[in-house]
Amino acid sequence: MVVDRYWLSTLAYAPLRGRCLPMFTVESTLVRADMTFFLDLIDVERRARLIRRGVTSADMYSMLPRVAFEVRMGFLKGMQRPIAGVGVHLDMNGLSPEAARDAVLSRIVKQPHPGPSRSSLAPTPWSKPSSVQ
Repeated sequence: MVVDRYWLSTLAYAPLRGRCLPMFTVESTLVRADMTFFLDLIDVERRARLIRRGVTSADMYSMLPRVAFEVRMGFLKGMQRPIAGVGVHLDMNGLSPEAARDAVLSRIVKQPHPGPSRSSLAPTPWSKPSSVQ
């Protein structure tokens, strides 16, 4: 499963929005990621991509130099947390969106996967219990 924006996004943006979370309490309830990717772009290229896809007021706020720096540092620091799994920092500068996708996919294929984490094996309200043999 691939998720765009998970726990690290919340950690990186919450302080800038004046929100304080019980970080360890919330984090302990989440499924640990196998891998977390930080796709790094210079601000000029990031802004151009945002404009092409349709920029929002939240996107514009994230482009303020102080905000962009704090969010970037929050993500990079968060990638060291166990919840992030293997942290992969990729330089996307100069790559088309398709080439960026391919760079991510090649890292996923190269990374050995130990199988599901213990927490991901726990039953959820929407899963059927598996029979033990």
